[in-house]
Amino acid sequence: IGDGTFSYCSKLQSIHLPESLESLKRYAFSDSGLKAITLPSGITEISQNLFLNSRLEDITIKGDVKVIERGAFSYTPITSFEVPATVEIIESYAFSECNNLTEISIPEGVREICGAFNGCAALTTLVLPSSLEIFSNGADNCPMLTDIYCKCIDPKDYSLGSFLPELQHIYVPRGYAKQYKNSSLSIYRDKITEYDF
Repeated sequence: IGDGTFSYCSKLQSIHLPESLESLKRYAFSDSGLKAITLPSGITEISQNLFLNSRLEDITIKGDVKVIERGAFSYTPITSFEVPATVEIIESYAFSECNNLTEISIPEGVREICGAFNGCAALTTLVLPSSLEIFSNGADNCPMLTDIYCKCIDPKDYSLGSFLPELQHIYVPRGYAKQYKNSSLSIYRDKITEYDF
């Protein structure tokens, strides 16, 4: 399915995709009325701006997706999302401005998150897996975010972003508070708390 195929199809609410499908290109459902979709097993990446500004609320992912590309779910009303266990990279703005998003489950195996949750106004908690190597401006402008659980023992490539007025705690593995306080997260040093994961 090519770039922008169903873009601006405002009356499209659902669609059945064949199991033989192997590719969904950029903007394929952007600005559409799509509310629910099942991605077949042949889909291994969620393309750039695939669902941008659509009405997407429910998604089932059957394939071994490796990458969630830039802006894939931006400006959708999705309320929760379970990142597939096969995902390794979540690119910038993947969930940007998802103002109804209250829950995101990030599994072990994810290695890189770059600015993915910018402007998620309802998100209150983030749990970051121990496999996460890069977290770059990952929670920028999340005004309701209160708690971040960081399971990684090496936060040298971690940055949260700005405007986190409600942030109360950054929980880190016991014995590793010093590493976090000496990292780029040092501006939040008074919020860093050791935790038994």
